Amino acid sequence: MKKYLFILVIIAFGFTLNHFFDEKVKSLLSLMHLTEDHAQMTIFSNLSGPSFYIPSTSELKKIAKGERPSLVLVAADYIKQTTKSPGFIEQYNQYREIKKPFPPQKPQSVNEMKENYRKQLLTSISESEKLIEQVPNMKDALEETIKNMKQQLADLDNPDNPMFGSATDESNNLAYEQQLEIYKQKLVEWEKEYPENNPNNMIKKWLNTFLEISSSVDYDAETKDVGGKIVFVNPNYERKDYMWKFCYRAGKETVETARSFAKTWLNEL
Repeated sequence: MKKYLFILVIIAFGFTLNHFFDEKVKSLLSLMHLTEDHAQMTIFSNLSGPSFYIPSTSELKKIAKGERPSLVLVAADYIKQTTKSPGFIEQYNQYREIKKPFPPQKPQSVNEMKENYRKQLLTSISESEKLIEQVPNMKDALEETIKNMKQQLADLDNPDNPMFGSATDESNNLAYEQQLEIYKQKLVEWEKEYPENNPNNMIKKWLNTFLEISSSVDYDAETKDVGGKIVFVNPNYERKDYMWKFCYRAGKETVETARSFAKTWLNEL
């Protein structure tokens, strides 16, 4: 009986924690004016970038610094759980196919090239002859053009024409074989970087990029007001990217909380 009650308590406790977490997530999404669908689209966009777009930053600035670390953990855990969802895996597989290298197009044979060119010349000759009737003042120029095209047409079957000799076939095939080898190597690299149903490499890249950017933030950096705009006194800091500056504004405690979560998550992947 006691064992049964203990199991019920564990189940109830787990349900309570999940419910509490869900409410925290809903509160955070509401604060950022995000629907869950929009949030998950943003998460995938950031991870696949990798990028760090954060919507509603003006609302986040209003959060007291002491409350930010706990909200960071809610957001981080929400992102982590999202990456495990079937919807995320499906979206990743679609993205994976987009990143798949294209095979080279097999070259046309010399005979195919010759026949295609023949059709183009015959069409151009026919259109030019019709144009003479429509624009008689261009007759001399058009007749000269037609004469040149008819000569090109005759040259097509000249066995000494270098454009359509066996050397052209050999050159095209050699180039194709080289492109095919490059494609095969790219395909191996693609399969390694984007394994099916497994977005871990993509997630690792995103986490490592965040850790790299956030590692050099100077939280003691001085700022000044220039025409109503707050800028860094150090011009090198002013040239830093968006995420570096966001980390600076978020504060050391908040960022270190995110960094700790990112390191733990990386070790799990």
